[in-house]
Amino acid sequence: MLEDSLVTIGGQSFRDFIRKDIIYVDKTSYLADLIDNSRKRFFLARPGRFGKSLTVSTLEAIFSGEKELFKGLAVESRLREKKFAPRPVIRLDMSATNATDGIEKFVKSLNIVTAEAAERLDAAPPLDNPPAEILSSLISETYKKFNSKPVVLIDEYDSPVSYLLDKHQEAEKVRKILREYYEILKINEKLISFCFVTGLTKFAHGGLFSSFKRFTDISLDHDFGAITGFTRRELENRYKKELDDTADRLDIPRKKLFEKMNQHYNGFCFDGRTVVYNPFSILLFLRKNEFLNYWYDAGVPYHLISFSKRSDFTIHELINVKIEKERLQKPACEYQVDPAAYLYQIGFLRIRKSTSENISVLDYPNLKVKTALARDILRRHFDSASKVERAYKSVEKALRGKDPELLMDVIDSMLSTNYRFIYNSQYPDGRSYSELIFNLFYALEMKPQSEKSYHSGNYEFVVKSGTRTWFTRVIMNRRNYDDKQLAERALVRIKKKISTEVYKNPIILVIVFNNKNFTSSWWRCDGGIAAYPYEEKNYYNFV
Repeated sequence: MLEDSLVTIGGQSFRDFIRKDIIYVDKTSYLADLIDNSRKRFFLARPGRFGKSLTVSTLEAIFSGEKELFKGLAVESRLREKKFAPRPVIRLDMSATNATDGIEKFVKSLNIVTAEAAERLDAAPPLDNPPAEILSSLISETYKKFNSKPVVLIDEYDSPVSYLLDKHQEAEKVRKILREYYEILKINEKLISFCFVTGLTKFAHGGLFSSFKRFTDISLDHDFGAITGFTRRELENRYKKELDDTADRLDIPRKKLFEKMNQHYNGFCFDGRTVVYNPFSILLFLRKNEFLNYWYDAGVPYHLISFSKRSDFTIHELINVKIEKERLQKPACEYQVDPAAYLYQIGFLRIRKSTSENISVLDYPNLKVKTALARDILRRHFDSASKVERAYKSVEKALRGKDPELLMDVIDSMLSTNYRFIYNSQYPDGRSYSELIFNLFYALEMKPQSEKSYHSGNYEFVVKSGTRTWFTRVIMNRRNYDDKQLAERALVRIKKKISTEVYKNPIILVIVFNNKNFTSSWWRCDGGIAAYPYEEKNYYNFV
């Protein structure tokens, strides 16, 4: 188990890591490569809680010439070279701005962020001017004061707009101010020696990225695939004792520990090659020794939540999805973005393999990411978080207690409250019913196997719970057959089918839907427990 004196969870200050003797995974070799690169303008996109701010803080310490902090690290020799000279640093944390309470407060907060950067340099630009003019004055004044071209570091450049994706008019006002603000970087390009910008995504909110056309985007670069996150080698080198302690506490071999850690927290890949662990999740796991969804529970970015609400993608359709590589790297307005490309750029999908030079196959990094997305998708269809949580608990109870009636109560309640989604779905053949049920199981980490379509309208998947396996078939009755007979015949066919396959203690659940209502019209269950027919119920107030 991690000791508090040796680790900080989500720490963003490089100076604190070194001065407080906190375990630090050395990423400075990547930063040395950036400093030596002749291009001098870089952009990095990574998901939240992946170490972007720590990277910016480390660059700040490097350019400030704090050599004593880098003893034993990869960049130490670079700092001790005679040709390396410290430079003034203008660091701007855009996550500290407030864009949700009106444009006046946003402008004020942006001015405060700029003023704090000036205060660290003991500079005094005119703070009554518009934000862009203040930044321009700060750059020129810093250059004159130190007789040295400053370094500009911008953290979370897209944070202000990320909270306004559903408020188009307010968002456009903020974008206009930010475009003018960031345009100063291009106007004062000759006065800036080095510039590094981070954000959640390359999709740059209606033109913000136009200010960064001269930047080199290293987000998907093979040479910087592990600039944030932990590789397995880094984890084993820096946290060997903590890994051993965790294996002992969980009473499992080290090999088995890594298998489970890989399933839950590994698999992030930003360059198509390098696989990394999410540092926030893995450190919390080593502290608490429980396989929980730390990243999601800490707060999935509003950026993603808002996108999932506005998009019609489902968990299932993004499993093994094929996409042209050009689409993965193309900036776009967030209102026109491809879900697969968007989720790849922010780390929620990874390249599993390439089928050709131009085509990549994407999949989810790990179970926790897939669970988080499933929960976000379900949140589109419930009007309160409490209803979602009650549904989760009821499903867990139903599966654990082998209670298909309770399970059907939850499913029918969920479907009845989402009739608009089903009615307007792009899958009128019944897949919309199946997708909601599939997402419900995945949100609970039940790991349902991929759905299979045997003929139009029929879908099935397997869910394991404890020692039992639920074999579920979803049927859409589009031809007005007798619902009861459809369920009975399907039950017989499935029993014959799985008799030759290995399913431990199978429970077969057949659910029939038709166009007359938005709940199941008939269902049957078999597997050593009673088979329940459908009964008329009021499901609207169940969850």
